[in-house]
Amino acid sequence: MYRDVAKRTLTPGGLGTLGENAAAAIADFIVVDMFANYCTGREDAKGSIAFAERQAKRLYR
Repeated sequence: MYRDVAKRTLTPGGLGTLGENAAAAIADFIVVDMFANYCTGREDAKGSIAFAERQAKRLYR
């Protein structure tokens, strides 16, 4: 089961390249905060996604 894990996994940059922007997104917990805001009821799904999108746009401008 674990033999081909390295072939199937993605870097933290996802389908893009792992660079400074991807590292900053990980360090800022953008995706983690998106899920946390939804799961705790702080935001609805669309609000959580919009918040994460604004943060990502700040990094990737």
